[in-house]
Amino acid sequence: MKSSLLMASVVAAAAAIPSLAAAASTDETAIRALESRFAQAVNAKDIDGIMKTYSPDIFVFDVVPPRQYVGAAA
Repeated sequence: MKSSLLMASVVAAAAAIPSLAAAASTDETAIRALESRFAQAVNAKDIDGIMKTYSPDIFVFDVVPPRQYVGAAA
């Protein structure tokens, strides 16, 4: 019984691996595209383009006062 359960678990895990790899590949592609847009905006000194890569409710910490910034307007 235990060996059957173990075998079923192994088979289920093996079946899930391709979909996990596809999701990771999709995530990596999206991250690389975001990094590329960010780098292009920085090189072009395009503040609006830089800010488009951030979430509108961004929360940033810094080492100098005021030490934190909340939202894209900050």
